[in-house]
Amino acid sequence: MGRGISCTGAAAVGTLGGWVTDVSTGEKLALTAGNVVMGHRIGALSRLPHTEHGQQVVKPADNDWDGILQEGERKAHDAYEKSDRCGFLNPKLNQIYEKAQSKLSAMKVLAHSRELGAVTIGTVGVVALHESPASHGGEREAWRWKDYALISANAG
Repeated sequence: MGRGISCTGAAAVGTLGGWVTDVSTGEKLALTAGNVVMGHRIGALSRLPHTEHGQQVVKPADNDWDGILQEGERKAHDAYEKSDRCGFLNPKLNQIYEKAQSKLSAMKVLAHSRELGAVTIGTVGVVALHESPASHGGEREAWRWKDYALISANAG
């Protein structure tokens, strides 16, 4: 199905960064950016670092999924309307309509398979890197953005 991933009901969309396996348990974990799983809260956090867990993640993202369904519904509606304006059953338009309806039905059946898994840990924050001593040039303290999430992927 491609597209982005998101927490259920969230507007924040991101991409799946990759997969890792916990060698001790065999659990498959997905990686993404922490801001993806923080969703709409990312701008309203009172302090950093911030860590969360437990949110459900779906693929494709809700916004992408809704767009896919709306596009299918639009295609089916347009084909039906054009055929209706002709005043007779146009075989080509009927074929487009039936294909769009079939795809919509299949997508609705697949809706349950959108669940990617649950967030094991998602974190956003800033980490200070140690300042070099004066004997090493006295470099200023550097900062690194900490932004990641691990998702315990559903089997399959």
